[in-house]
Amino acid sequence: MDGYRTLLIWSIILCLTQDYGSCANILDGPQNVTVLTGSNATFLCTVASGWRSISWYLKNVFIVTITPSETTVSPGYTIVTQNSTNSITGAFTTEITIVNVNKSNSGTVQCSSFSASFQEAYLSVQVKGSVQITGGNVIVTPNSTVSLTCRAEQWYPAPSITWQINNTLADTIYYSTSYTTDANDFVTALSSFRINPETDLSLTCLATVQTLPQPQSSTVNITVREQSPGKSGEEARSGDDGVGQSIFLSKNRKLDNVLHVLWGDHPILTKSEGLTLVSAMRTS
Repeated sequence: MDGYRTLLIWSIILCLTQDYGSCANILDGPQNVTVLTGSNATFLCTVASGWRSISWYLKNVFIVTITPSETTVSPGYTIVTQNSTNSITGAFTTEITIVNVNKSNSGTVQCSSFSASFQEAYLSVQVKGSVQITGGNVIVTPNSTVSLTCRAEQWYPAPSITWQINNTLADTIYYSTSYTTDANDFVTALSSFRINPETDLSLTCLATVQTLPQPQSSTVNITVREQSPGKSGEEARSGDDGVGQSIFLSKNRKLDNVLHVLWGDHPILTKSEGLTLVSAMRTS
């Protein structure tokens, strides 16, 4: 039998055989608390007058004992206590604050006044993870389909995922989200977003849990760019070269299936169809 149950049984025996005053009724027990990791969690317990000792337990492990003469806090915990007595009724209220909680502290919190019935609440500690849209900014031709993935990692519990288009909440028809949980109960969310933009826009992925004041977010920009005059064909890929220029791959149907690599409007490499384009870059 664990130490908590043993102590409770002996307390009940003491209550029944010696001093009923040591068994003051709990008038108002602790309430459930949900906080973000790194925050403080506060619980209150009020007992009737005539109490002799009040004990607090976290996940069935003793953390605090309060008597009229002293307060004892279990080693390994940082706990702040504050007590008050109602001048009219004599009811005694004990308040404990568990400092800098983490996910492993999640569990039952119990208040006992050496009575057969104790009262308990639940401490739920949430964890803020990371969020990132993979791939970065995108340049496309009008009405091209853009697919982006938002990855939210190391959250607890599962985060709520939403998207914004130009800072306006996006309809759920644009995206779907799946969740996985690892061995430590941390949750990863993967949200896939598809859109056919006609103009430039920004996309923002937001992840949040109940206790987070502001969602975590990641934003990318989609630039819609018409092909250069006289060029027809489908853009295969584009990317930023680090100095504000973009590289486009296009097929010019007027030149008998010849592949051109363009720097803006300037061709920098030409390959006949059937040859493999390994890499292309401008050096000046």
